[in-house]
Amino acid sequence: MRICTTDPIMLNDVTDTEIFPFVNEGGGEGALKVRFETQQNRDESLPIERHGTIDLSGLEWTFDAMAENTLTGLIN
Repeated sequence: MRICTTDPIMLNDVTDTEIFPFVNEGGGEGALKVRFETQQNRDESLPIERHGTIDLSGLEWTFDAMAENTLTGLIN
C-alpha cells in the first residue's frame, strides 16, 4: 500500500499520520491511503470522481480525429 500524506484538498503535508482522517483507495499492492488535514476535507473529497473511473467512450471520435489530423503528427 502506498500512502499519500499530502491533503488533496488543501495541498498541505499531513505530518501526524496517526490522528488525521484518511481514505483507502483500491486494494492489494496497488492500494492507496490518502491522508487529510480535517474530516471536512475528507468528506469534501469523497464525491470527486477518481482518475480512471470516468467513462470516456463518448470521446473516441475525438481521439480518432486527432490521430488522423496531419497537423498533429502521428499518434501511436
